[in-house]
Amino acid sequence: MRLLLSTAMMFFVFNTFAGGPWVKEKNDGILINSISTVIYKTMSSSTGSGINLPRRVSDISQQNYLEFGITNSLTMIANLELKYVGTSSKVFTTSDFNTVLPYDKLFGIGNSSLGFKYGITKSKFLFSLSYTTEFPNAGSKNNSGLRTGAPTWGFVPGVHLGQGFSKGVYYYVEGYFVARNKWSHEWRVNAEVGYTFKRPLTMALFLSSKQSLGNKSVNDDPNYIYTGLFLNNQEFIAWNFKFMHDINDRMGIMTSLAGGFTTRLIARTPVISGGFYFQWDKQNTATN
Repeated sequence: MRLLLSTAMMFFVFNTFAGGPWVKEKNDGILINSISTVIYKTMSSSTGSGINLPRRVSDISQQNYLEFGITNSLTMIANLELKYVGTSSKVFTTSDFNTVLPYDKLFGIGNSSLGFKYGITKSKFLFSLSYTTEFPNAGSKNNSGLRTGAPTWGFVPGVHLGQGFSKGVYYYVEGYFVARNKWSHEWRVNAEVGYTFKRPLTMALFLSSKQSLGNKSVNDDPNYIYTGLFLNNQEFIAWNFKFMHDINDRMGIMTSLAGGFTTRLIARTPVISGGFYFQWDKQNTATN
C-alpha cells in the first residue's frame, strides 16, 4: 500500500481538520491554520500505473479556514489557500517524457472557498446541509507546467450526518457533489471516527474518496502533465490518521499522516500535515 499526497488532494488533507455535521452557535467561531508540504517526482497515470517526472515538484499549501456562527443553526465556512509550487533545476532520467520543461517557481492563490452549513437537527443524531463555492486558482505558468489550483469554479452542495457519545467517541459521514463549469463533475465522500481521551488528546481515522464523472473532455495545456499539478479527472481513495491536542480551552495543535489505496492522475509521496486552531464562543468573549 503506497503513501500519497496530491496537490489536488488538499480537500482531503484539510478536511481532516474540519468537517462533520456540527454547526457553531451564534457568534461562536474557530480559525484553523494548517500547512502541508509535498515533494515528489512520481505520479499515477489515468489507469493508476506509475509515471516518472523529469523534474522534482515541490508544493507547499497554507490553509486559513474559518467557521463562524451567523445564527444558532447557520454557520459560515470560508477558506483562503495560499500556494507555492516549483520544479527542481536537476533533471531526472525518465522514459515517460521525451522533452524537459524549464524549471521555475510560482506563488499564488489556490482553490479557496466560501459557503454555509445549516443544522437541520440538534439532537443526539446530527444532520446538516451545506453549500460551498470553490473559486478558480490565481496563478499559473504554462511554459513550466506550474499552477496553484484547478482553473475552474466548483459548486458544492453537501450532506452531513454524525453523532457524538458521552464516552468520547464520535463519528460522521458526509457526501458532496461538485459541479464544475470547465472540468468534469465529481463526487466526494468522507467518513471519520474518533476518540477523545480524558487528557486533551483526540485521535481519529479519516477516510475520503474523490471520484470523477468523466463527463467533460478538457483541452488543457499538455505541459501540466509534466508536473501533475491539478489535472482533470483526478481520483483517489485515501486514509488519514489525525491527532489533535488542546493547549487550553481555546487553542490547540494538530497533525496528520496521510496515505492512499488507489489514485488516478495524482502525485505519489508521503505527507505529514500540521497546524493550530483558535476558537472562541460568545460566553468567553463576553466575560473578557
